[in-house]
Amino acid sequence: MEDRLAVLEAQLRRMRALGAALAAGFLLIVVWRLLPGETVLGARRFVLIGERGMERGALELAADGSTQVRLNDERGKSRASLFVRRDGDVCLRLTDVAGNNRTQMWLGGDGVPHLQMSDARGHVAADLGVAPDGAASLGLARGAGGGWTRLP
Repeated sequence: MEDRLAVLEAQLRRMRALGAALAAGFLLIVVWRLLPGETVLGARRFVLIGERGMERGALELAADGSTQVRLNDERGKSRASLFVRRDGDVCLRLTDVAGNNRTQMWLGGDGVPHLQMSDARGHVAADLGVAPDGAASLGLARGAGGGWTRLP
């Protein structure tokens, strides 16, 4: 009987030692995860949700591989967008409450900047650009169906 009791006591000591080792390992893992260091959070889309559940903006990777930051108004309509396209073009687009593009500014992958401003219908009214050689160009619409005036 004493032999059996000694065997059980030895098993109990081993179980306690194993439990202590497992607890120490778990504690070590928890502390390691809480230590400051580089944390990477990845996703294809991050969304800003407003107080009424409306999507107010997003940072996303589009199906074509371009990246986009979009800010929406309180109705969920896109009002400002920043795109970085796969070809290297960078574009900032501002829209009015009707969804018409009113201002677009972009920098081509070749480094050439461009600015367009549109009327309430979304038709381009002014176009400003800088050529690769540094020459500036300005185009102004003459009104409905009136053509363009270009400088130079």
